[in-house]
Amino acid sequence: MRVVQVTHMYPKLPGDRYGITMQDQIRALAESCGVESSVIAPTPWVPHILHSVPRWKGIAHCPSHATLRGIEVSYPKYLTAPRGFLRQMGRRAFCTAAASAFRQTSSRKKVDLVHAHMAIPDGLAAFKISRLYSCPFVVTIQATDLDLTAQAGGAHAIQLAQIFAAAAAVMSPSPRLTRAFAAQFGYPIVTVPYGIHLDDPHGDAGDTRAELPPGKILLTVARLLRSKGIDDLIRACSRLVNNRLEFHLVIVGDGPDRGRLETIVRSTGLTEHVSFLGALPHREVLRYMAACDVFVLPSWRETFGLVYLEAMAAGKPVIGVREQGIDGIIEEGKTGFLVAPRSIHELAGALWQLLSDSDLAHTTGANARSLVLDTLTWQRTAERTMEIYEQAIP
Repeated sequence: MRVVQVTHMYPKLPGDRYGITMQDQIRALAESCGVESSVIAPTPWVPHILHSVPRWKGIAHCPSHATLRGIEVSYPKYLTAPRGFLRQMGRRAFCTAAASAFRQTSSRKKVDLVHAHMAIPDGLAAFKISRLYSCPFVVTIQATDLDLTAQAGGAHAIQLAQIFAAAAAVMSPSPRLTRAFAAQFGYPIVTVPYGIHLDDPHGDAGDTRAELPPGKILLTVARLLRSKGIDDLIRACSRLVNNRLEFHLVIVGDGPDRGRLETIVRSTGLTEHVSFLGALPHREVLRYMAACDVFVLPSWRETFGLVYLEAMAAGKPVIGVREQGIDGIIEEGKTGFLVAPRSIHELAGALWQLLSDSDLAHTTGANARSLVLDTLTWQRTAERTMEIYEQAIP
């Protein structure tokens, strides 16, 4: 089976972590199911004057074609406007670039199916390709599709409805999104969670622990954006200090919210209890997961969150947020804990439970590890996706 994968979220250079979830899924389809995939990842055209600006530098130097980890990737350029201006024009340009790249791909070898990894803009492009070349397509929704685009109403909601009606199948990576889709569009879709690699090296916890301060270790890993809830986590930690609990919060990741978060740490008197490590290579992240006592990410806008699964695979209890990507995968009190979005009170309570009760933390972590290794691997994801592919092809 030959599949063209359309996604604007894909690594652009070796070692790039952006879009790594899509890359891992596509590689798993090849390794476990023999699917021959090529990727179309439309990329904004960047004028030369912006090539040295950090925000645009990586995009500006993106190649037109590349082979990454055995997968052929096309990065057709399209003209767009910054900060959402002329959004519809940008979407049309995205679709045109993707369709042009598809024509070149399909001219070399027959394509059986197109898989779009987000409804807008990826699904719009797949919809156009399907109409032009009579090729069936499936679409995987993301949180942005339902939480932002659908809520905008008007033309946005109409476009989503058209895409979903035309798709041979609609998939969701999390039970929460599956429920939200049924509530908004009135019919069920298939849940196909993302997965982890069974052979991911978590490293020696003892060596890493020796580098960290004494006491219980809390770990969070995220791009530092407001929606990740790290500010709520810091404020919840200030309540633990007041309860005389010895702990240290390790924050791995970087992003535009870092300065504000550092200010909150100072203002809450937590300087000695919090460390910002910045962005780290994936292998280093896994090393800290092996060494921590609790993994916590109170993100209130999360499609799925592979970092939860990676921490669970390391045997760690995790704390997430209700009605976000991990909800429906975590079984409350058995494989982890869920708190209300933006609730510092509930977050502090869950942290206290796990940090003050070692037996509870150990049992929860062991249950989480069993769940992930038994059901949430990339091989299982590939097998479920392959079943949907086979049903979608006439």
